[in-house]
Amino acid sequence: MPSVQSVAEEVLGHLCVLEDINGIESPWARAVVALTLDGHSPEEIGQVLDVQSVRAVEAVLHRWRAKAKRELEGRHG
Repeated sequence: MPSVQSVAEEVLGHLCVLEDINGIESPWARAVVALTLDGHSPEEIGQVLDVQSVRAVEAVLHRWRAKAKRELEGRHG
């Protein structure tokens, strides 16, 4: 049985992710990140979004992760 604290941490994590996704201006990039967080591979995302280049999907994810890392370091830093 999950503890109240673990459930609260999970909910807080989901809210942070939702806030991060909503902060992405490009609808295409937002879709890439959301599908990644839903467990899809870059190849699957490329197929779903009809993108010829998996590298384009990977580039979006790289930029998003780098930005998130910088923001996290800025908050704790």
